[in-house]
Amino acid sequence: MESAWVKRRNFFSLYRTLGERFRALDSWSMYVITSYTEAEKAMGVKAQKKIAKIYNGMIKNLFLSVSRSQTTERKNLPHEFR
Repeated sequence: MESAWVKRRNFFSLYRTLGERFRALDSWSMYVITSYTEAEKAMGVKAQKKIAKIYNGMIKNLFLSVSRSQTTERKNLPHEFR
């Protein structure tokens, strides 16, 4: 059974990869619905719109809207995730 730290690191890695792939696209927009609160930070983006009142049953989710012009550098990521 995986520890909570390993699961957190796996989620961070998944969203980091999503952000990297998104930055490779010139004029795209991305919409993400997730319960992972660190998704915006992991993807290295600043959401144009961020709605936090979406629920999947009892699980609180975030709705993030990001356009290509809103992407940021990954300099604010923890060292172990760079």
